[in-house]
Amino acid sequence: MLKAIIRHLKSDERGISTVIVVMLSLILIVVIVSNVVLWSYQMNQFDWERMQEKIEIISVESDSFAWYYQNFNYRVQHNITGSTAGSVTDYQVKITIINGTGSSNGNTYYTTHISQSDFDDVRFTWYNSSSGMEQPISYWRESEYDGINATFWIKVPKIPANPNSATIYIYYGNSTATTLSNPKQTMFIYDDMKTPPDGILDGSAHYDSANKWVRLTQPAKNKLGHLYYLKNPGNGFVAKFEFWTGGGSGADAVWLGVYDKSVSSTREDIVDGGYHFTFDEYQDRIAFTKSTVDNGAPIAYAEESSIDNSQWHKVEIIHYGRTAEIFYDGLLKLNASDSVNIDKSGNYFSIGGRTGGLTNEHRVRNLVVRKYVHPEPSHGGWGTEETYSESGGNANKLTLKLKNSCPLTVHIVSLWVIDNSLHKRYNVNIFVGSGETKSFSCQNVTLPKDGYIVKIVTDRGNIAVYLKD
Repeated sequence: MLKAIIRHLKSDERGISTVIVVMLSLILIVVIVSNVVLWSYQMNQFDWERMQEKIEIISVESDSFAWYYQNFNYRVQHNITGSTAGSVTDYQVKITIINGTGSSNGNTYYTTHISQSDFDDVRFTWYNSSSGMEQPISYWRESEYDGINATFWIKVPKIPANPNSATIYIYYGNSTATTLSNPKQTMFIYDDMKTPPDGILDGSAHYDSANKWVRLTQPAKNKLGHLYYLKNPGNGFVAKFEFWTGGGSGADAVWLGVYDKSVSSTREDIVDGGYHFTFDEYQDRIAFTKSTVDNGAPIAYAEESSIDNSQWHKVEIIHYGRTAEIFYDGLLKLNASDSVNIDKSGNYFSIGGRTGGLTNEHRVRNLVVRKYVHPEPSHGGWGTEETYSESGGNANKLTLKLKNSCPLTVHIVSLWVIDNSLHKRYNVNIFVGSGETKSFSCQNVTLPKDGYIVKIVTDRGNIAVYLKD
């Protein structure tokens, strides 16, 4: 019989077409019905999940303010790129502000909105990326020319290693502010001798309050005096000071000692584990040494006969790693490197003076020391000058505490801040597990000055709101 049906279909082409159409129609109906059933199931599942979802905002905190000094009218952002030598902490960075127009570049910033000619209305902050908050930092106004420019040193709490950078802000534009310049809090060591030094006076050294210097030795035989600090600058430093030698018969020396483990047994040519940078009038030389015996051979030296000419001499010593650069009255006199590394754990930072069978008076003043790495952190870009607005834009970090009371994981995809003039969305990607209470922060959020509403939206379309007074 089957053979007969097949013979019949072969002889009836319209019959074959009808069968094919019927079969295809049945297949299409099955596909459509399957998809409708699947879609209906998925929608029912989505609706069920949406109905089950229960997320609430327990609390909202604005943890910081982008405009730290709200009584200052202007600010600018500046980036400091880290050194390839590694990260540094409490590092001194130089900034010059010019009251005028120009292109800000390097460590120099131009503005026409300084409110006081002596630059009293300048403040500095550092952005702490760990907390998401700005914090004020100490600074020293090293010099200023009324109405023209001022040079500042700031102490940056941390500058990460290259290629990362630290962010600082400069605030200004307050006609009633008084300066907070504090060199002692800013520099590694600052002793201008206008008051008794912070360091410890040892041996023949004493402070001359009338003349504002420290006399390390009198012009008498066999005197040894130190001004020392129990401080270690790390792997490098820049030290500036002035010394005066004279009034005697020609001996012996003034020196800077760093990384020593004591000062009691040290002399210009005898270290106790550290380096000495010597100005030796007896041998008429400037030297870089780690000798441990009297008159021992230095690492390097340069001849100089003017050391004890009864004049004040300005010294700058730059040291990093094994290298020393010594400037004398503005001229580079010595640039040399040790052949090996030394142990730099010694905690004595000192200026010493000595006489022996011959004599001289040795004085020192205006000691300023800062930390140093080579190469130094570099100055990156300058931001656009910002103007403070009381109407909004003050807070920059919003912290929400959430509670998920449903049996499903909740996925939050957006956060909204709303008031009568603001309706702003911030994309987020936060998952809160079943029964979990979780906090998360959103950075750089613009918040109204007064009350506002915080809203979160889940990927299932549910929302939770919180009124922030």
